[in-house]
Amino acid sequence: MEGLQGWMAEIERKQGRMTYFGAAAVLLAVAAAAASIVLAVDTRNNSATKDDLDALSSKVDSIQQQVKQATETELKGINETIGSLDQRIEDLKKKQAQDAADIAKLESQSSNASAKGGGGATANNKAGP
Repeated sequence: MEGLQGWMAEIERKQGRMTYFGAAAVLLAVAAAAASIVLAVDTRNNSATKDDLDALSSKVDSIQQQVKQATETELKGINETIGSLDQRIEDLKKKQAQDAADIAKLESQSSNASAKGGGGATANNKAGP
């Protein structure tokens, strides 16, 4: 009988430990479930809604349009400046060609005058006052 009582006491101790561990597991599961509910609610409250995304998309589109318009305006101004500079370069090239032609003409006249008169400018200086 004592052996049977000892065996029953051992079973009761094992059952007590199992109850303790089971209760601890249940408490741990309840705490984990509560934590996940809190996290889910917090995530839901902090998540972006479709309206938030639409508003952000609208702002991005507006900024993109403003940047596009500013870029087009700047490019138009730069193109006008380049066109003006191209025209000035062409005008300077024409003037340079005209100046070169005038120089060549004057050199030719100077050569002809030197060859004909033997220094026409000095002759005029001697005939002066």
